[in-house]
Amino acid sequence: MDRVRCGVLGARGIIGQRFVEMLSGHPWFELGALFSSGEGVGRPYSEAVRWMIGPDVPGAASDIVMTEGAFSGVRRSGVDMVFSALPSEAAASIERKLSDSGIHVISNSSFHRMDPDVPLVIPEVNGGHLSMLLDREEGILATNPNCTTTGLVMALAPIADLLEGPVHVSSYQAISGAGYPGVPSLEALGTVLPYISGEEEKLIEEPVKILGRLDDGMIVGSSIRIVPNCVRVGVRDGHLISFSASLKDRVDIEEVKRRMGSFTGLEGLPSAPKRPLVLRKENDRPRPDLDSFAGGPLGMSVSVGRVRVDEGMLRAFALVNNTIRGGAGNAVLIAEQCLKEGIIR
Repeated sequence: MDRVRCGVLGARGIIGQRFVEMLSGHPWFELGALFSSGEGVGRPYSEAVRWMIGPDVPGAASDIVMTEGAFSGVRRSGVDMVFSALPSEAAASIERKLSDSGIHVISNSSFHRMDPDVPLVIPEVNGGHLSMLLDREEGILATNPNCTTTGLVMALAPIADLLEGPVHVSSYQAISGAGYPGVPSLEALGTVLPYISGEEEKLIEEPVKILGRLDDGMIVGSSIRIVPNCVRVGVRDGHLISFSASLKDRVDIEEVKRRMGSFTGLEGLPSAPKRPLVLRKENDRPRPDLDSFAGGPLGMSVSVGRVRVDEGMLRAFALVNNTIRGGAGNAVLIAEQCLKEGIIR
């Protein structure tokens, strides 16, 4: 298989850095271009970026000269696919234009997530929705869910048909979810911020689309109803999510745990973990400091714990690495599935 030449839009941000990390040395994708705006353009990536996710910029990316992330700059770069870590406003002006021009776009941006012709995908949950992109003459456009949505839906997917009524959710979200420089330290330390703009709306809307069914090339939404509260906490990585919902009659805790524990991964994809859900048995897990990098590849599994059933009410916690499984890693997995199934050629 020839490697697909790809680039990263918004390569200097936290999610952009995760894309660079995951694509450097990838067996199916060749990192050929890095795009940004402003002062980084024209400089080697290692000089232009404030690298925040490890000790050093990967060697494969270090000397790539940053390119202006405008439509014309991307077209001239010769890439066949881009991974987008752009803010929503910037994504609105370029992502669909790029896909219409023949460049495949896998986006972590929120702007196109709810467009009816754009799949919103967690590959192990609703990878079948990608079939709506088959036989496109132009480039494809597919999107990642919100990071918290990803963790919640992965935990709910194997048991969704056992639930009835609304799912009540509280999320405790890491500061890396706000990007860099993100939340000022005087606001993040020693407190909890009980409001994250747009987050609760995404948690209400996105699971309906992801857990929906594909009918004649269109997605028919699920009936699931999420009732969320989202807060920012002073943790670097890892979104912790508590959720509770009523179970249908005669469903017991062993059936819930059996389904969660047997949730299997995808075969033949380099970034797919064998166990997408890691079921923790300890009373005090999952924890951001211990479980944010669960799985292999690291950070690609969601950890679930404190699974309890009391008088027909399920209560549990899930933890997702917001920049890997909830961000760049899920997008890379989408691209791998598209390539394997011939959606990207």
